[in-house]
This record gives sequence, structure tokens and C-alpha cells, in this order.
Amino acid sequence: MELLYKATYYDGRSSRPQVIDCSVNEQAVTLQFENGTQVQWPLQQIKCRELKHNYISLQFGTQYPYEQVDVTYHAFVTEYTRAAKLKKPRSGFGLSVPVLLGLLGLMVFCAWAAYIWLLPFITDTAARYVPVSYEESLGLQLMEGMVDKKSVDAKRTRVINQYFSELNISTPYHVHVTVVNDKTVNAFALPGGQIVVYTGILNKMTTHEQLAALLAHEFSHVQLRHSTRSIFRSLSGYILLSLVIGDMGGVTGTIMQHAEQLTTLGHSRKLEQEADNNGLDILKQNQLDPNGMLQLFKLLEKEGGNNVSEWISTHPDLQKRIENVQEFKQEHTYKPARHQRMQQLFNSLKKTSK
Repeated sequence: MELLYKATYYDGRSSRPQVIDCSVNEQAVTLQFENGTQVQWPLQQIKCRELKHNYISLQFGTQYPYEQVDVTYHAFVTEYTRAAKLKKPRSGFGLSVPVLLGLLGLMVFCAWAAYIWLLPFITDTAARYVPVSYEESLGLQLMEGMVDKKSVDAKRTRVINQYFSELNISTPYHVHVTVVNDKTVNAFALPGGQIVVYTGILNKMTTHEQLAALLAHEFSHVQLRHSTRSIFRSLSGYILLSLVIGDMGGVTGTIMQHAEQLTTLGHSRKLEQEADNNGLDILKQNQLDPNGMLQLFKLLEKEGGNNVSEWISTHPDLQKRIENVQEFKQEHTYKPARHQRMQQLFNSLKKTSK
């Protein structure tokens, strides 16, 4: 007994469909209309217009207008394809399992690649164009959340800012250096001109040129927006969402939520080399001895030992950077000038305590 399937019939003369019953055998497709009329379409005279896993559209007739039947039953499709000796349609999207798995793997790889490379690139580019005023506001908020006012050495902070002003650096940022009482051998820069120097590293210095090198390096991170770019890259997923919806306040909120992570935020080797080179240029412009930076690196290398300082751990490849300074000295020969005022301020820093 042939199974009956509901189908949609078009007579080709009007766009109004009719619901009919149909069946299929080895010779023909039989159409049964509501008025009891029964019509047979020989298989060899039927044209299959569309064939899917659970849908088939059949056309009948030798000249226009053609009749058409659409059936949406997988069982009918199976019976018809077997009777008409048609190639069975593939399931799903018409793709083989290996192809589907390959496409899925490609999608996973693209998503991973976008997260690893594209997302940081987008946020890094965005960080380059944020207003200076925003960076300064962000830096102040980070300072309030990261540095306890009770730990600030007010006297040394006043003197070190006087020292920094002697560098005569032209910048749109309002740079402020804060000395924090902490034994950690560390210094870091925040967006917008906030630089933090711990007494742990300050007390280890023996020459004012070392201090000049440290401040020139950390200022370069600010001037070149390394701090802002590193923060944006580190928190790229959160920040990109805020940027997409145009919520700069959301960017700030995201950064503030992760403020504790930023004290040890490292820069890439490329950014460190940029900061070193820019810092060396600042020393040259002020006729300061580049050996100050060389001495600073060697001091930090010596301090590393078994208890690596934070400044070293967040500033990689110290030996290569020492070699970079030596190359700079060979390429830029100049006679350092005497800086009595800077020497006096440095001496005051070494003597001053909270």
C-alpha cells in the first residue's frame, strides 16, 4: 500500500496553491485532489526543480504553463529519489562531516586569531588617539587608587619634580613625579604624566645621571603613550566593548577595576627599546652623560641576583638594553656638560627623608 503525503499543488495558471495528497511508486507520482480526482505523473516526464533533505519540488508538463508539486516530507523525498534513481540529498547544510568539521575549525581559529591579534591591535590603535585630557584624568584616578597618600615622601617629591623640570622637556602633559616610601626597587609611569619612583630604587642610585636616565625613560613611556597602550591592550576585551558603545566612562571604570594589576604591567620589548632610545635622546638634548642609563641598568642587573626587582621583571632583556646603550654611545659622541643645579637637587634627594 502506497503512503499518502500532504503536498502543495500549483496548476501553473494561477498563483493560488491547493493542498492535495500524493504518493509515489516505481512508475509514477499520483496526485489526489479534494474533489476525488486522481492524476498520475509518469516519472520519466517529471522534472525535479529542487531537492533537499526534507523538501522536493516537482514540475510536470511538456510546455508552459507547467504544473508543480511541493512536498516537505523526508520519507517522500527518500521514496521519490529511490524510484526516480536520483542522487540522495545530503543532510544538514549539504556539506560532508569532514567539511563541516573543517569549517568549524576555521571559525574557531579565526575567533582565536581575532582575540590574539586583531583585538589588541584595535584597542592599541584607539589608545593612540585618546585625548591628552582623558589620559591625565585617568592617570590621576589611578594614582588615587594605587598610591596611599600616607606613603608619599612629600619633601622628596617636591625636590624630584624640581629635578625633572631641569630636563627642559617640551610636552603637552602635566608631568608629576611622586616619590613613594617603599623598599621595592621599582618605578613606573601611568597615563597622562604620572610617574612613581619608589625610594627603594632612589636610595640605590649613586649619580644624578642615573636619576635623569630613569626619569627620561619613564617619561618616554608617557610621551609615547606606552602606558595607555599597554593598559588598553591588557584589558582589550573589556575596553573594546566600552569603545564600541561609545562609553569612555566605561573604559575608565574597567581600568579602575583592574588597577591592582597595573603596578606590574610590563611593556613589550619593542616599547621598551623605544622608551630607551627616546630617553637617550632626552639625555643628549640636555648634554647629560648617557653612561647614566648604562649605570642604571648595571645597578639593576646587580640588584637582580636571586631576588629580581620589580623594575627588572617588568622591563625585560636588560642585557640587550645595556648593549643598546653602548651602541648609542658609539653613534652619538658628545661632551657631557656640568649640571650643578641637578647635582645639588640630587644631593638633596639623597639627604632628604620624610
